[in-house]
Amino acid sequence: LLHMNGFEKDTIRHFLEATSSDFFTSCYFYLLPNFIRHRPRSKWICPEYMKLCGYRSGHSTHMLRGKRSDIPFEQLFDNRYLPDTPDTYIVIDIYADDKQYGILVCNITPSYYHYCEAICYQSGIMMKLLEILHTQRDLLQKLGTENARLDIESTVDELTGVFNRRGFVDAVQTELVSPANADKTACMFFRDTDYLKKINDNFGHSEGDYAIRNSAKAIRSTLGRNAIIGRLGGDEFAALLISPTATQQEYVRDIKLKMTNIGQMSGKKYPLGLSVGAYSFRITSTTSLDGVLGKADESLYRNKKLKPPFIL
Repeated sequence: LLHMNGFEKDTIRHFLEATSSDFFTSCYFYLLPNFIRHRPRSKWICPEYMKLCGYRSGHSTHMLRGKRSDIPFEQLFDNRYLPDTPDTYIVIDIYADDKQYGILVCNITPSYYHYCEAICYQSGIMMKLLEILHTQRDLLQKLGTENARLDIESTVDELTGVFNRRGFVDAVQTELVSPANADKTACMFFRDTDYLKKINDNFGHSEGDYAIRNSAKAIRSTLGRNAIIGRLGGDEFAALLISPTATQQEYVRDIKLKMTNIGQMSGKKYPLGLSVGAYSFRITSTTSLDGVLGKADESLYRNKKLKPPFIL
């Protein structure tokens, strides 16, 4: 609670302002660095300092922040925020259940000391509610962070780090209907990893996973960060590139060359290759993901017929 937000500070300010009266000359609101839990036979340990959150003197209320609100314990009754003239102060614990949150240092007309019990009760309830709200806020923040993480994980392929089918479809459909992309040229790529079944059968599925990971690497390094890339399942990948800077033939050539180079440098006993299909189009209101993927798949099917046989 020492790292208070605006709501918590305003709550303490309102509390101090509510103590304003002819018999309540001043009130200083101190919080402990950490609340102290009192148990039977437990020893109270004197803190090094307390946090003066705010104070009211006369009809003026002041809220403090930062290091200047840290008051050494021995200066609680002798610091620059207290009047220079000697006076009598009542110390009221701020507590709820077995937790002590801090103290109120108050200058009260003696004939009104009986109000101290009510002030003690109200300040304790206030801090308990603020603690509950603070905990709730932290839990909601953690929940939001966790939900965001789960949402990302649900759209990313664990093996390759590119989008999975769901993430790819969502991302591409968003781009296709975006007014910012209207009438732009784009290219859809569809590809699969060559010889994957034979690699799995002859060298094991860990080597098949290696081939799939490097398929994604070849695509990503060739098309760049602006491409939306997804693994649709198995060894099938798709990618959308809006406003390409080269022809689709040049991209297809470079992707296949990149995969071949990865295979040659890996020292593997099997070839690494990709079959790639591509379809260039202009984004319009009638453009559909299924339509452009289908055209790219047709191109892939034609190119797969041209690949050489698998040779160890």
